[in-house]
Amino acid sequence: MKSVLMLVLLLSIVGCARGFDRGALREQLNHESPAQISASDIQRALDLKPQLPFPFRLAVYLQRDQAEPRGYNDSLRSQNWRWEGEDKDNILSVAEKLRSEGVVSDMFIIPAARVAKNDLTGIRLAAAEHGADAVLVLNGITEVDRYNNFASFLYLTVVGLWLVPGTHTDSLFVLDGAMWDVKNQYLYLSVESEGLASKTGPQMILKDKDSVVEAKKRAVQSFGPELEKRVRAVSKARRAS
Repeated sequence: MKSVLMLVLLLSIVGCARGFDRGALREQLNHESPAQISASDIQRALDLKPQLPFPFRLAVYLQRDQAEPRGYNDSLRSQNWRWEGEDKDNILSVAEKLRSEGVVSDMFIIPAARVAKNDLTGIRLAAAEHGADAVLVLNGITEVDRYNNFASFLYLTVVGLWLVPGTHTDSLFVLDGAMWDVKNQYLYLSVESEGLASKTGPQMILKDKDSVVEAKKRAVQSFGPELEKRVRAVSKARRAS
């Protein structure tokens, strides 16, 4: 009977990856969508016209109220994160090539303290106060899937909780960006990227944030080249019109 109980306990601590619901995460990033959309809303968007000068000043705003996952899968957990200096440097790195091509004259981060109201109108106001022609608004969301492998049976020794690499953390980070005209809220482009990272270690040592930081780094790194390509396409289309 004792051996049966031990087997049941062992099976209970061993798990497997559950995967991520990317659709649910992306839906939660779109938190500013109106509850109801009318034909007049659609017409209003169609009536907006691009008006960027070239080269233009591009402000970047990093959302400070990151979207909170609503628990579509109880086995997955949200993880707090923040924008790091390295993230900002990677995002701004696209400015060098675009500046040399005459697409942008300046690209800079708007300090969060300068945005009185953290919605698109408030962000555009702050961008206008900084003399920007367009503003790139970035937001992100992350989920962590934490589970044990078969080496975790050594956790029954207790000391194994600190020594045995029996736990995995898989993290997905989804990064969303949209570039808006400061004057009339014309949407020039939207870019999305994601990063995946996995870490393995002892249950009591392994931290979820380790894989989150790596996943975010990969998402930001893949975001930059796509942003550069899309901004260049906007410039080409505007100059050809």
